[in-house]
Amino acid sequence: KRQEPSSAPAPTAVTEEQHVQAAEARRNLATVLKRNADRGMFTINLSTGHERTLYAFLDPACINCRLLEPALKQLAREFSVVIYPVSVIGGESSTKRTAPLLCEPDAQKRATGWHQLYSADSGMAPTGDAPAAQDGQCLTAARAAIDVNNQAFRQFGFGGTPWVLSDTGWHLPSGILKDATSVRLFLKATDTEEYHNEPAPR
Repeated sequence: KRQEPSSAPAPTAVTEEQHVQAAEARRNLATVLKRNADRGMFTINLSTGHERTLYAFLDPACINCRLLEPALKQLAREFSVVIYPVSVIGGESSTKRTAPLLCEPDAQKRATGWHQLYSADSGMAPTGDAPAAQDGQCLTAARAAIDVNNQAFRQFGFGGTPWVLSDTGWHLPSGILKDATSVRLFLKATDTEEYHNEPAPR
């Protein structure tokens, strides 16, 4: 029996369009992450000054985030690691523990306070002697910042915590985060992918 020619678009054309759309979405995501991190209101920097940046959406109540903590400390030696604290798991408990850190003006104390959230006494509130940490207006703003992070987490469709992204918007699988060499290879490979998906000049 003779088959009628299909009017459906060629699979290769659809795939190419999907690649272009995905690349555009990643570029948009990377732009948003960098812009909000540069504002300093929404993030905690574990390290700065490196060539490449990793963005991590983490919740203090997340068990897998706790397990990832040692790896992030190691990665912070070779990459700028920026934490976007969220409360998508712990709710009010996570917000209450994290908000004072966003009020800490000293970047090093912010990072130290974050690490303390995953220490053996993590049930206790993080220590901090900065006056800003006791300022009610600042805490209100910090809570609002965490809410913004929660909204971004959901709007971008992240699958859960920890959720780590490159500075080009790629999601890094948790399995490669324990090895800096694997992360570098992943960044190199995805950089090549982004190059091939650059829109053609008009």
